[in-house]
Amino acid sequence: MRLTTLARVNALLNLTTMQNDAVINRLITQVSRQAEEHLGRYAERIARTEQYQVKYDQHVVFLRGYPVAATPAAQFRNDTSREFTSSAIDADNYYLDRDTGIVRFDQYSLVYGEGVFQAIYTGGMAYSL
Repeated sequence: MRLTTLARVNALLNLTTMQNDAVINRLITQVSRQAEEHLGRYAERIARTEQYQVKYDQHVVFLRGYPVAATPAAQFRNDTSREFTSSAIDADNYYLDRDTGIVRFDQYSLVYGEGVFQAIYTGGMAYSL
């Protein structure tokens, strides 16, 4: 997600010509990507399907796209085959803090392994500009 627009940058720099627009657009894209990496989270609020590694005795998963939208409801699956064809983990088995993207499994033991946890949700800081 681009965290600003060409028009905003041009206004900030008092630019009236279009001769630097291509360079500024590339800079906006690069800086936006670096900002997301630095924050360790996604900026754009979109529907996401992500897979995570689960370590032995892990009970908490940190989603990268937060805050998490209330609708549609988030779904989580834990599957060693990584096919994720089973039904979602029942919401009574975990607590999702929508503001922080932290999922705590207090009534469910996660199976550990690389890429065995799937999160389907809508999240991120803002809608597209």
